[in-house]
Amino acid sequence: MIRATKEWVRTNHRTKAVDFLYPGGIIGQLAAVNEVIRKSIPQSLMMVTPVILVASSIFLGSFFQGLLLLVPLFFSILVTFGVMGFLGVGLTIETLPLASLGIGLGVDYGIYILGRMRDERQKPDALRQTLLTSGKAVFFTAASVAVGVIIWVLSPVKMEAKLGLSLACLLFLNMVAALLLLPALFLSGGRSVAQGLSTNQKIRERI
Repeated sequence: MIRATKEWVRTNHRTKAVDFLYPGGIIGQLAAVNEVIRKSIPQSLMMVTPVILVASSIFLGSFFQGLLLLVPLFFSILVTFGVMGFLGVGLTIETLPLASLGIGLGVDYGIYILGRMRDERQKPDALRQTLLTSGKAVFFTAASVAVGVIIWVLSPVKMEAKLGLSLACLLFLNMVAALLLLPALFLSGGRSVAQGLSTNQKIRERI
């Protein structure tokens, strides 16, 4: 109804003396709330990012590792919002928890993996041990929850079916980012730092 009204206003409204506002009642209230949500989600993500960075850097004891946590986090959120757009799932008060879940689960899984990799980093098979311990827990946790919500696809309510698919996609992407992307970034970053230190040491020895 709101979309049809906006289209009518855009094509037929020709006077500056009158302006069309949202109507009263439940439709007008939901339309106003959804419009505020669409505008506030980017602002909320920009506000929560520094908080996550500072808190995770303090917890992990490394600003670099705090930055690493943000990479899979934004990867999963961006891809999930892309899937929502492809499926026609709008940003409404019903789908708003997806953004919160994306941030919460992304950080949660990432901390599990990074914490274990830090504990195992002195061992030659650090990645294998990480995936066999914390990685296994992350996989089964995400898979069990994803299977539970993917059943919503069978719902006769179209919005609920799309929401279940989007949420399952979000859980899967968070799991993949934590198990594959994050360890790869951690290991490549560690090698870069080690190579830099080795180069600096060689320069000092030559001097």
